[in-house]
Amino acid sequence: MAKIDNNAALRALALRLIEVGMVARERLLATLTFRERTIVLLRTGLGGGFPYTLEETARIFNLPRASVRGVERRAMAKLAAMLEEEEKDHAVQID
Repeated sequence: MAKIDNNAALRALALRLIEVGMVARERLLATLTFRERTIVLLRTGLGGGFPYTLEETARIFNLPRASVRGVERRAMAKLAAMLEEEEKDHAVQID
């Protein structure tokens, strides 16, 4: 099985969240749990700072890195699905 580059996926998601604009980004992030939202913001730097490493984020939450990675992946999957749905809705409105 090929190894998934979680950092690359996280960067790509961060770029998509930047592209949708602040209002849509806040609405999307509001659908996540506090832990999911905070981890995504820390790891991407979208919270107004620099991106935290997996190790730094794990230390903040007092969790193993694997647990943080799992929360991060679930949050990314939720956001990606919502972004895809939003893009479909936008495409329908244009047509």
